[in-house]
Amino acid sequence: MHLTINQTKTRRWRSFAVAAFACTLVAAGLTVINPQIALASPVWSAHILSQASTTAHHAIRHTDGTWTGWGDVGNAVGQGDAVHAWDAAGTGGDLHTVAIGNYSGSTRGVYHSIRYPSRTWSLLAEPAPNPLRGDLQGVAAVSIGADLHVVAYDAVGNIHHNIRYADGYWQGWALRLFLPTLRGLDLASVNGQLYLLIQETTKLSYTIRAATGAWSALETIPGTIGLDANSPTDGIAAAGDGEALHVLYVSSSGSPVRHGMRTATGSWTSFGDASWETGLQGGVTSVDASVVDGQLQIVTTRADRVYHTIRYANGSWQAVGLIGGQTHNTVKAVITGTFGADERMSADQTASSHIVSTIGVLAWPDRSHGLTAKPAYVEALRVVGLSTHSDYYARIGASCDSFVATVMRYSGLDPSYQCCRVTNQMNYLRSQPSRYLRITNQQNTSNLQPGDILVSSEHTLFYIGDGKEASASYGQRTADYGRPIAYRDSSGSLYEIYRFIG
Repeated sequence: MHLTINQTKTRRWRSFAVAAFACTLVAAGLTVINPQIALASPVWSAHILSQASTTAHHAIRHTDGTWTGWGDVGNAVGQGDAVHAWDAAGTGGDLHTVAIGNYSGSTRGVYHSIRYPSRTWSLLAEPAPNPLRGDLQGVAAVSIGADLHVVAYDAVGNIHHNIRYADGYWQGWALRLFLPTLRGLDLASVNGQLYLLIQETTKLSYTIRAATGAWSALETIPGTIGLDANSPTDGIAAAGDGEALHVLYVSSSGSPVRHGMRTATGSWTSFGDASWETGLQGGVTSVDASVVDGQLQIVTTRADRVYHTIRYANGSWQAVGLIGGQTHNTVKAVITGTFGADERMSADQTASSHIVSTIGVLAWPDRSHGLTAKPAYVEALRVVGLSTHSDYYARIGASCDSFVATVMRYSGLDPSYQCCRVTNQMNYLRSQPSRYLRITNQQNTSNLQPGDILVSSEHTLFYIGDGKEASASYGQRTADYGRPIAYRDSSGSLYEIYRFIG
């Protein structure tokens, strides 16, 4: 969660959908055909971004300690060859990335992207309505509840702060501090408060933003030694475990890496030598940390490679290990965590789980609400741009095509899903064979998977498992789920069935 120039390092309320909908289905007494798909228990995953020159690569550490390979983030987000700094923050199942990218000439801007639980990425975009541009040097991000906090700083020491709220709106950039001696920074959250860690030439300091929005005075962290003008500017990290603030920094010689904590009482522990504890060798050029599943997970870079270690809740350390599979030279690495669908699931299983979980957030569990949409559905219609649709029932959510489009857009799986008119949606699904697999046996639930889309010239709906459906009806009712599914529409025609596969 810490970045400077040419080096690298979360949230939307719907990100808790898998866990939330599991509770919703259980409360409603609804089961599913394949609980490993639709009700998969959310798990923690650690995400690492490795900065290589002007792009970044992404890898995941699963809960069992296994790793994925490295993927090119720059290609996924559409601006890989023009980005100079990265950071990441995970909230729920979403992985938020922020970056410093080229805007025009030597002017740079702050950009934001999301990796959704479906494993799709949104393109990098500047936060609206007032983008931050200038001679920007670094960026950091962290999530607090449903909000994503971002700070960025420029070459003369101006530190700017912004918030992305749960509904996707940005508060706007505000100048927080001016520190001419600034060399680097990081963010952490502890008990609902935002901690801004600052590296100056010979010291570390911090300030706290309370939940009310008030900032504390800047304070020097006691007991830090070995910092000078030769200390790496990516050599600090901050992470919160719910009660304590963990701080790590690299001394001027690249070793040792020291670790200390600000406890719940506000006192500081002494800074111990994490290099000695973990077997880290000298020449460390960057460090970053995040608390993932109650464990302080740390990544460092040395000799162009990324290393990983863990400090457990009991204070013991795991021996440092090299993250293999790199084919790129690393300048900086960052780490964060997400809590959502198991990344070891296949892509179509992950998409299925995400569709069903989104349905649970947006739809009522019974058919007694008429044209009154669930508040979360009302908000989702606004976020995906359908609340201003020319058709009244489409914009209030009392339309089958509007509901299906909202789920697919709001889940992040398919922001371009057609709306409205079911015939347009049918043609769209037919035209996307690389993204939607057509299921040929329409009357056998053993061939269906929760999240499958049924569509005819009259109606469209979702299959959610156990022979049940989720749908809305034009001018009659808003979205609900749990009724037995029908395989023919009111005219007797069989539905065409499609499964999202990427």
